[in-house]
Amino acid sequence: MTKPPNQDIHLIRIFHYLMGGLTGLASLIPIIHIGIGFFLRKAEAPTDNPQEAIIFDMVSNMFIVIGATVVIVGLATSICIVLAGRFLAQHRHYHFCLVIACLQCLNMPLGTALGIYTIITLNKPEVKEMFGVTSC
Repeated sequence: MTKPPNQDIHLIRIFHYLMGGLTGLASLIPIIHIGIGFFLRKAEAPTDNPQEAIIFDMVSNMFIVIGATVVIVGLATSICIVLAGRFLAQHRHYHFCLVIACLQCLNMPLGTALGIYTIITLNKPEVKEMFGVTSC
């Protein structure tokens, strides 16, 4: 006996919210690197050589830029995952949900499991019908 597609969608929606929250939380870890970068910018270079001082400044800038980039990309990913969960509940934006499910497969191991389960569920004919997607 199989579950109705609404139960699958409801379960997947909840897991998308949880995964989005975990992804958002994990994406805040590089704030430590941003702090280190700002600390290094305030500190004086440990040498009197101007060339080494320039390298010291470049390293501090790299800490800031790379850390900020990782935080921004992680938060954007988290927002997309939460939006996919919301769209799944509303039975809207089928292709967006499918693309996010495919991208989640890169986030091992939890994202892979959730992504594969979402892809399998979204490819069921009754789910496609719920979303109003016509098969090719």
